[in-house]
Amino acid sequence: MGDKKDDDNPITIFFVVVAAVFGLLGLMILQFLLNAWVITRLWDWFAVPALGVQSLSIGYAIGLGMLALLFSRSKTSLKKEYREGLSDQLLQAVFEPMFILLIGWIVTWFL
Repeated sequence: MGDKKDDDNPITIFFVVVAAVFGLLGLMILQFLLNAWVITRLWDWFAVPALGVQSLSIGYAIGLGMLALLFSRSKTSLKKEYREGLSDQLLQAVFEPMFILLIGWIVTWFL
């Protein structure tokens, strides 16, 4: 009866925002887990044989990844991330750790 679209309904808007927030949180968790898995593989390939240290669990790898993130991100790169599109960020979140893992695996051939 009214001219108002269903998309303008406050309840619909609320559910879309909640879904987006939970979706982004889920993607962040998946990125942390993927990065941690890559760290554990690289650690097992390089640090364990070279230094004689223990393997890392996923939890420790997440902690090391967060420390590395804390020290490596500059304010300019964070500003750039806000300008990038979501699809670019998703591609970077998946392909960057996998590319690092690939390079690490290739390096193990020469050890």
